[in-house]
Amino acid sequence: MMKRIVIIILLCWSFKGFAQSAAKVFDEVKSVTVRNVGTIKKNNEVKGYFNFYEYDKVDRKTILYKLNLMDENLNQIGTKEIEGPKTWELISSGFDGNNFCFKFFDPKAKTVELKVYDQEAKEVTTNEIELNYGPSSQKYKMYKQYENPELNIIPGNGFMNYTFNEENDGFFANYVNGSPKRQWTRAYEPDGKFKVMIPAFLGGNNEIVLTYITKVNKGMYNASEDNVILAQNITSGNI
Repeated sequence: MMKRIVIIILLCWSFKGFAQSAAKVFDEVKSVTVRNVGTIKKNNEVKGYFNFYEYDKVDRKTILYKLNLMDENLNQIGTKEIEGPKTWELISSGFDGNNFCFKFFDPKAKTVELKVYDQEAKEVTTNEIELNYGPSSQKYKMYKQYENPELNIIPGNGFMNYTFNEENDGFFANYVNGSPKRQWTRAYEPDGKFKVMIPAFLGGNNEIVLTYITKVNKGMYNASEDNVILAQNITSGNI
C-alpha cells in the first residue's frame, strides 16, 4: 500500500502570540526517515521550505537522500536525489534570492560540505571543507561557543561560512555562490600577541564581504582583545 509523508511546518511568531501552520503531502512508495524539515529565509523573511529525508540504502555506508524544495505557499519547486554518507547531518540552509545553499556535516569523516542548488533544485556547485578537529577537541570545546554554525547570506551574491582551524587557532573563510568558478577558501591565523581569532559575519554585496574579527590576547588570565574588520573581494577572496 502506498504510504504518504505528511510534512507539517509550524511557524510561531511572538508578535501577538500568533501561530500559523501549513501542511504538504508527498506520495512515496515506502516509509522514510525524515532528517530535517525547515524554512528557507532571505533577509529574515520565509521564502520557502525544505525537507530532507533518507529514501533508500545504496550500500553499507551510503544512503540515498531526497531533498524537496517548496516556495512560501508550499508549491513544489523541485526534488533532488543526493547520495551521501549515513552519518550526514544537515545543519543549516539559506536562500540568497538566486540560489539555495545547504550545509552538511559528517562527524565521522570530519567534513563540512556546502551544496548550492538553483531554483529548480539543480545542483550548481559544491565545496567540501576538511575539518582538522573532532568533537572531543579541547580547543574546539573552548571556542565553539563563539562559532556560528549558520550559513551567512549575501543577498543576491552567495554565501559565507567560517570554520575553526585547530592547527593555529585561526579560521577558514569559505565563499560559494551559483558558479563553481566563483568560490574560494582563505585561511587566517593569529600573530604576535594574539592566541585566537574569532570571526563574525557583518555583510556583503556584489563587490566585498565584511567580517568582524575578535583577536584575543595571549595569557591564561588575559581576557583583553582587539577587534578588526576584514574586507575581502567577493570574486577573489583577496584583501
